[in-house]
Amino acid sequence: MMNASLTKILLATDGLREATLAMRAAADISCKMGAELHVVHVFPEVLPPSHPGSTISDDYSRLAEEEARELLRKQGWKARVDGVEIAGEHVREGKPAKEISALAQELDAGLVVAGSRAVGWAKRLITGSVSEGLVHGSSRPVLIVRGGKAAWPPARVVVGDDGTEAAERADVLAAEIASLFGAEVVLVRAYENPPEPVGGWSAQDRCELDEALSRRREDLDERAEQLAALTHHRIGTTLIETKAAPAMSLVAGKREEERTLLAVGSRGLGALDRALSRSVSTKVLRSAHGPVLVVPSEKASAR
Repeated sequence: MMNASLTKILLATDGLREATLAMRAAADISCKMGAELHVVHVFPEVLPPSHPGSTISDDYSRLAEEEARELLRKQGWKARVDGVEIAGEHVREGKPAKEISALAQELDAGLVVAGSRAVGWAKRLITGSVSEGLVHGSSRPVLIVRGGKAAWPPARVVVGDDGTEAAERADVLAAEIASLFGAEVVLVRAYENPPEPVGGWSAQDRCELDEALSRRREDLDERAEQLAALTHHRIGTTLIETKAAPAMSLVAGKREEERTLLAVGSRGLGALDRALSRSVSTKVLRSAHGPVLVVPSEKASAR
């Protein structure tokens, strides 16, 4: 089982409005856990010149790096004014998701925090969003912070639990974050009954379905008890007959969705498998209006 205590947090920032909320979340967790806070900004890779001898790309790269360092300097100054200590400021050049993931592994960060802008479905289909690339490419837990000012800190944490090792890791980290802010924690497990046969269920069929449902409920309650003992935090449970992602949204509730942190484990599927199966973490990330925590499996974390 995962020990969720964090010693290093990496905040990825682009200096835009969404980054302010992400900074607040990262700073809050860092201060309450006593973890080092590192900040990174990634600027786009400069293409090589189209003809030999040109220095345009070198000049642009140097200018972009200077702007990146100035952005970090300003954000670092604002953070320190608010009493937040920055352990390290990092500048990288290249694809944001790839560079952030690499730095997180290099630092051995226990959590990556990033803001998220609204991206239209057409653009996401063609290029993908940075947040999705980060979630699926990182070997570290990733907290994507979105929503208005009221979205952080969360008042409620809803965790999708399917009994897998990745879900257990998400349970622990989500409950520990919830305990920092006194937030309510609910473990959600979704299930689907087989299609009803022609002529309806027999008495024996209904008895077997009831027994299976009872076992599911007992398993979920047992998991909640284990998690409560580990985190010293009260854990609620909800069992819903529907798919996992809709179940989490139902429990979050429309009015409270922005103030609810949704947490899921990720099996580390490849791009093709995600496209074919539409992973739960992808569905949650695309549909949530508030913050989302995605925790990779132990196998993915060991990459």
